[in-house]
Amino acid sequence: MTVFAEQPVYPTGIITAVNSGVMLVHPGETTLVKVQVLDFLFEDDTLILGDSGSTTIFYRDGRLDVINSIESFAIPALDTSGITSDVPATSNKVLGLFRELHQLKEWNGEMISRSLAKQEKDTLQMVIQRPGNTVLIDPRPDITWSKYPGANWYNMRLQQGKQIISSIATTDTVFLFPENVEDLIGMYTIKVLAIRNSDTLYTATCSIDILDSTAIHDLRKISDNIGQRKPDYFTLHLLKAVLFKRNGLMLMAMDNYNKLIGVKPNEPVLYKAMAEIYYELGIPELGDAFLNLSKTTITHP
Repeated sequence: MTVFAEQPVYPTGIITAVNSGVMLVHPGETTLVKVQVLDFLFEDDTLILGDSGSTTIFYRDGRLDVINSIESFAIPALDTSGITSDVPATSNKVLGLFRELHQLKEWNGEMISRSLAKQEKDTLQMVIQRPGNTVLIDPRPDITWSKYPGANWYNMRLQQGKQIISSIATTDTVFLFPENVEDLIGMYTIKVLAIRNSDTLYTATCSIDILDSTAIHDLRKISDNIGQRKPDYFTLHLLKAVLFKRNGLMLMAMDNYNKLIGVKPNEPVLYKAMAEIYYELGIPELGDAFLNLSKTTITHP
């Protein structure tokens, strides 16, 4: 018997910003639920805004809707003419952003944290802290890594395939990109060997992908398009963070999440998003820290 994978049921819209105790009621129900960032909305759900409530909705058909100055609002049907059920085409980046938001809402940080905790922990493990496993637009990245106890020097190698682009021996934990090396484009591997005298104690490895100018232009075009929709500040930087993270630009995603934390330090989803990025970068200690912060912050005072 053939078993088909169950397809995810995508909501009509997702809350990307909310203020002043907006409530939600589902069709045929009377129970009011307090709305939070990344809550799912389905057709005919009703938002109760009261006198001063406001919220922003990102719909699956690409619309952005800022709702305020009305007492209640019923979620309308989608414009399905531009929606496909399969992976969105290059021209339909909006659906990709929507799915990324959907995945962030469903992301189970607890499961990842427990899985990592079950693994055998090497307390001497060395980590390449920057740039980590990521995509970059900077063609001349500096590299830093943590110290390894017992090592008295390190060998840092930057290579593309089997070709070594740069190799240094240092007692420091920082590599400043040299002036005599050309700008990088494409996929590279960074290896740092922790060495005591002539014995290699540990090797840390990460991969980076440096975008070319065409890919950077395309991303900036999408980012500018988001801005032209004139969303509120929170939605603008949330969608930019999701866009950059979806394309592997973890540092740019983190920059936007940090801006949001600066204006809404009690929003749990921001710490959850940062935790997900740190886990993907291979820094579970910071992932755990941000995951814990997501559980201790207070939502929407």
